[in-house]
Amino acid sequence: LFPNYPNPFNPMTSIRYKVPYYENVTIEIINIKGHIIKTLVQQLHQPGNYEIVWDGANNKSQLVPSGIYFYRMYSSQFSSTKKLIMLK
Repeated sequence: LFPNYPNPFNPMTSIRYKVPYYENVTIEIINIKGHIIKTLVQQLHQPGNYEIVWDGANNKSQLVPSGIYFYRMYSSQFSSTKKLIMLK
């Protein structure tokens, strides 16, 4: 899991990640209270490099307020969490 760019961001940010094995991968956006507000990825991946864009919206397609958020990637063999900041 690589740092998002740009960070801070408005209105979108890109998240790059690498998958070394064929496996199920999940990437979620989490607010400062620890609630999952958006699931960006939840599927099987072939080994390789990937990139996903978060548009600042939650699972209900509503824009989230400015603030600190975290993005978490996990699979059966890996877990990593990084911080991102949305500025409006």
